[in-house]
Amino acid sequence: MKKIIVVCLLILSIVIGIMPIVSADSGQILYNNDFENQLDGWSSNGSCKLSVEKTIVHGGKGACFVTGRSGVADTAQQDVTDLVKFYGQGKYTIVAWVRTSDSFDTASMTIAIQVVSTNKQSTSMQGRSWATAGNVTVNSQTYTKIQATVDLKWVDSLDYAQFYIYSDATQDNSLADFYLDDCSMIKVGAVPFNTPPPKVIPKKPIDIMKIWWEPTLVLIVIASALAFIFPLSRWKKKKDE
Repeated sequence: MKKIIVVCLLILSIVIGIMPIVSADSGQILYNNDFENQLDGWSSNGSCKLSVEKTIVHGGKGACFVTGRSGVADTAQQDVTDLVKFYGQGKYTIVAWVRTSDSFDTASMTIAIQVVSTNKQSTSMQGRSWATAGNVTVNSQTYTKIQATVDLKWVDSLDYAQFYIYSDATQDNSLADFYLDDCSMIKVGAVPFNTPPPKVIPKKPIDIMKIWWEPTLVLIVIASALAFIFPLSRWKKKKDE
């Protein structure tokens, strides 16, 4: 019996070992929050274009450059629906470091979590709310930190949640091109990785060797375990007879 338990634990450790990790930062739940993995996990909201910036960065070797904006909400965004469902309602600390391009001296910008939820008691059946950090003036000379603790709430069920950055339509340069780096989203009071968060599956180039090797490794381990367990059980049965 002890040998069977050991084999099962071996299989479990290998499977867990090849699972992707959402974040190595303590408590930080955004995927690729620092753009060190290109634009994985991020997408454009609206008609803007996202590109990787390697020189004008806040930290590390990469940042996101947002250009071609035709609206204040044309920006970089990350779908955090599964993460917010997992961690639940409550307070979240959100952070982004933002800098305008050289073509725009300053701009008024903020970060927000947009929540779309279903309210079974409402005639509209759906509610949309924004938890924002408030407008902050950013400039083209250095990165400016935008931070706030927001309270996310919904009535019956969460349908969609989005982390994004947008600008103030009432101020100059509301469609400014800007750089974005070192974002974060932390659930206040949550114990980091006390329970594994949902896996984020970003769009990545297909790695043929990885696709072949990881399932094959699991199958080899399982087959080896079964080959060990079943002869052992037959041996015990014959011994009992």
